Amino acid sequence: MDKDSCRSLIRLYGSKLLLWNSTSPWYRNKHMREEAWKEISAEMGMPMPLLKKKMTSLMSCYRRERWRLDRKIKIGSGRGVSKSKWFAFNEFSFMRNKKSDETSCEVKKTIKQEIGAENNEESNACANDEDPLNLNKAPKRRNFRAFNVIVGSHTDPYFSFGQNLANELRKYDSRTLSYVKRAINNVIFEADLGRYTPKRSRGSSREED
Repeated sequence: MDKDSCRSLIRLYGSKLLLWNSTSPWYRNKHMREEAWKEISAEMGMPMPLLKKKMTSLMSCYRRERWRLDRKIKIGSGRGVSKSKWFAFNEFSFMRNKKSDETSCEVKKTIKQEIGAENNEESNACANDEDPLNLNKAPKRRNFRAFNVIVGSHTDPYFSFGQNLANELRKYDSRTLSYVKRAINNVIFEADLGRYTPKRSRGSSREED
């Protein structure tokens, strides 16, 4: 599900008070809740089980993100108003009106249960393309691997020889290049047959005996 669809889902969910607000008189009415989800499914044009699963993931992400921001403010590292860079955070503005003690309890419970066992769906839902923490990790690993390849290639004499040979071949026209490539292949073929392998003399063989 793309980000725009996620935002639409959150807005529709937020408009159904009985789905998320425990003070609603129909909060525990399973039939009413099911009807609300059917309306969301019809509006989104997606199956209800898929939407429920996605919403659960998004809710978990929101709780963790809100817990993280609240914690930064409490320990004084927020430096003023701390803003979330998670793409869907502002869509959950309707959740900010919930009682702080209720939210705190939900967050603590969710954090304990979910941080150690996130599934792929939830990880994708929480992915933040704008978050520098998520942006930096993968490129750093890729750059490190690329650096190792480059360093290793410069210390490999065969690689250096191949590079020099490639530079020489670039000087020739297509006809000359065909002859040169064939000659090189012939030399390699003869080397494979042992033509250039030094042969021991008879004298050295007798000394070894």
